[in-house]
Amino acid sequence: MRLKCVAVAGPTACGKSDVAIRLAAAFGGEIISADSRQVVRGMDIGSGKVSGKIDLSFKTSEDMPMCPFVSDGIRHWLIDVAGPCDDFSAADFQRLALMSIRDISSRGRNVFVAGGTGFFLRSLTDGLDFPEISVSAETRDRIRSMS
Repeated sequence: MRLKCVAVAGPTACGKSDVAIRLAAAFGGEIISADSRQVVRGMDIGSGKVSGKIDLSFKTSEDMPMCPFVSDGIRHWLIDVAGPCDDFSAADFQRLALMSIRDISSRGRNVFVAGGTGFFLRSLTDGLDFPEISVSAETRDRIRSMS
């Protein structure tokens, strides 16, 4: 099944979030942030993260591992979902974004994806395949020790 959403993309500091907020307000939508810095808690300065707060009272489906970030009365997804020391890949983004798109759509809302991280956007628009690969702790330690 193809999932439908509108992508608001462009270069840094061109107003993507403002446009997405206006569109979501006008067309009954919610926003998924496709920004590799906005997913990180505490990375507020220099990331263009909208002001707002996590809405812990919002009930999502049981499959959703996160709560929405609300700014200007609009729900945003994938903001502040990872800690500064957490690994968060394009595969993680894709998995959570697709989950969010399904959840938003199931509630009859329109989906707007806003952000400037091209690889995150491509993971959705191009349907990139990220296979599950397990790497041993020994291999990870060996790689970390390399310059």
